[in-house]
Amino acid sequence: MDGTRRYARPFTSQSEARPGLDDGERTLLIVDDDAFFREALASTMIGKGFKVRTAEGMSDASASITADPPGYAIVELRLSDDCGLDLIPLLRDANADARVLILTGHESIATAVAAMKAGAIGYFSKPGDPEDLHQALTVVDREQKPVPPKDLMTPDRVRWEHIHRIFELCKRDVEKAARLLDIHPLTLRRTLGRHPPP
Repeated sequence: MDGTRRYARPFTSQSEARPGLDDGERTLLIVDDDAFFREALASTMIGKGFKVRTAEGMSDASASITADPPGYAIVELRLSDDCGLDLIPLLRDANADARVLILTGHESIATAVAAMKAGAIGYFSKPGDPEDLHQALTVVDREQKPVPPKDLMTPDRVRWEHIHRIFELCKRDVEKAARLLDIHPLTLRRTLGRHPPP
C-alpha cells in the first residue's frame, strides 16, 4: 500500500464531464495533511463527478502521481513534510495537461505568483468554496479575468507580503531570507507561520 486512500464513483451522466475529457481524465488528487479537511473535500468533489484519491504528504502524493497521473489536483501549500509547490512540476511532468489548484491558510501575493509560475491554474484561501474550486478546475474559457480587490492593503499586510516575497525569492531558505530582512530566523519562522493581517 502507498498510503493513498482511493475513492471512485462512476459519472451519473456524460454532461458532468468537462467537454473533451473522458472519465479516465476526471481523476482528482487531493493533497493535504489535515485529515478531516482532506476527507471532507474528497467527499464533496466526488459528488461533483470526480474520481478522487487523497494523500497527506509529499511522499504519498509522489507515489500516487507516479503510479497513476491524475488529470486534476488540489494541493495544500504547506505540507507537514514539504512545500506543496514542489508537487506541481511532478504533476505536470506526469501529465502535461494536469490542472492544479493550490489551497492554503497562509496566502500571500508572493506564494500566489510562485504557484502560477510553477504551473498552477489557481490559488485559493482555505477552506475554499467547493463551487469555486470546481469551476476553476473545469472552466473552459481561460480568458476569464479575476475580480480585482475592493480594498487596499494595510501597512501590516504590505510588510507581511514583503517578508513572504523575500522568502520566496530566497527559495524558501529561512536563514538567507532572515539575513536579507535583518531579522532573527526564529522571528521570521513565527511570522511565516501566522495568518496574514487584514
